[in-house]
Amino acid sequence: MRAMKKQGKKPSFSKPEMSEQTDLGKILDAAGLWWFHVPNGGARSSVVEGARLRASGVRTGVPDVLVLTPAPGAPRGVALELKRADGTLSDVSAAQWLWLGRFEAVGVVPVVGFGWRDAVAKLEANGIEVETGEHTRLVSEFFDTIVVSPGAMLKPEWLQAWEKRGT
Repeated sequence: MRAMKKQGKKPSFSKPEMSEQTDLGKILDAAGLWWFHVPNGGARSSVVEGARLRASGVRTGVPDVLVLTPAPGAPRGVALELKRADGTLSDVSAAQWLWLGRFEAVGVVPVVGFGWRDAVAKLEANGIEVETGEHTRLVSEFFDTIVVSPGAMLKPEWLQAWEKRGT
């Protein structure tokens, strides 16, 4: 099945943006970076839900990923707007350009990445060390093969120790 960018546009054979985001997240985690995804996109089930989210602080155009790990080329981190691998700069909305400019004004490096590979290359160009090559491939395969049963949760050691202290 083909993925479509937007109705009225030509068909796209690249991975959906969320799939690119997931792959990038695995790599940033493996590199030990301080980062997070801002889940502002997506459809809302109702007008009321959209209004509630806006009132709580959701803002149109905020970049997809914030990397807080400082580096020589990005002393206050990187604001990354992630697009599909076959995307173009015209896919970046006016609101997204506005937010990238706001981040740049306070010393955060603004970046638009087209697919996870381009995003990693641009992070590295700004001094953010991201492991690539064979290590990244192996990490990606590892995460892709983890199967967690419904309701199960992988917990870090510190959380397991915290939970055991009360028993």
